[in-house]
Amino acid sequence: MANLKLGQGLRKVRIREGLTQVDLAERLKTTQGYINQLEAGNISLSKFTETLKVLGYTYEINISKAGIEELEEVYI
Repeated sequence: MANLKLGQGLRKVRIREGLTQVDLAERLKTTQGYINQLEAGNISLSKFTETLKVLGYTYEINISKAGIEELEEVYI
């Protein structure tokens, strides 16, 4: 489930930047099929990070415990 959300997030960023899967694949020196697999959720956190870096993005992960109002932020 988490990997699918990463893939969906990557797709949103790619579209926001006006890129096709082919465009992004060229930037990453890979194939359109590989980008499709990433967006489908077949993605590791390291590949997600690498791909966002190529696009000029960073991300943050928020981790919280159920029932606690304060949110602990973790920046990567």
